[in-house]
Amino acid sequence: MSVRSFAVLTLAALACACASSGVAAPEAAGLTQTIYLVHHGKHTGIALAAEELPADFPPRRDFPGARYFEIGWGDRDYYMHPDPGVWLALRAALWPTPAALHVAALQEPPPLAFPSLQVLALPVSERAWRTVVDYVSASFERAADGGPRALGPGQYGASRFYGSRERFYFPRTCNAWVAGALRAAGLPVAPLAAITADQLFAQVRPLAAAAGATNLPR
Repeated sequence: MSVRSFAVLTLAALACACASSGVAAPEAAGLTQTIYLVHHGKHTGIALAAEELPADFPPRRDFPGARYFEIGWGDRDYYMHPDPGVWLALRAALWPTPAALHVAALQEPPPLAFPSLQVLALPVSERAWRTVVDYVSASFERAADGGPRALGPGQYGASRFYGSRERFYFPRTCNAWVAGALRAAGLPVAPLAAITADQLFAQVRPLAAAAGATNLPR
């Protein structure tokens, strides 16, 4: 069996073993904020309106004019490498490795900024929104001046990579990290059943529909 086949079979077996969360779905009333999820194929970004974020939200000092921030998370070497290959993927899957955050500063609502991608709008309560913001903020590694530690330019548009205080390991993938933010906010999302972007969207899409969400800018 090849290294690639072994990795794929291992990931599939663990993904199939995941269970649902059993957390009750939120009531539609009082859902005054919106979280956007951006499906990039292999990974998911979480997007937040900049005007709603606190002044000390880490990326604001580098992108003061942004209207939205789209944040992704993943294994540092794999995420930042232009052509990562099988070895970096396998290394990230088999033992804990340093993580990085990718932040893109958007001037348009995510559905317009990413017209060729699936973008899901998820209405949430003010409390859930703040929990997600705190979850994302806590992941940033800090530099000596207290700001986020920049690692280098990002992948598209006005974007940048930052160090994360967390470590990447399987099954805590980039998509499971996003699912963890939603789970922390009280939503019925199971991170262990969100290994892939498709698995995450399959869990969140019914919640967005139940809350009466649309994929249009708010």
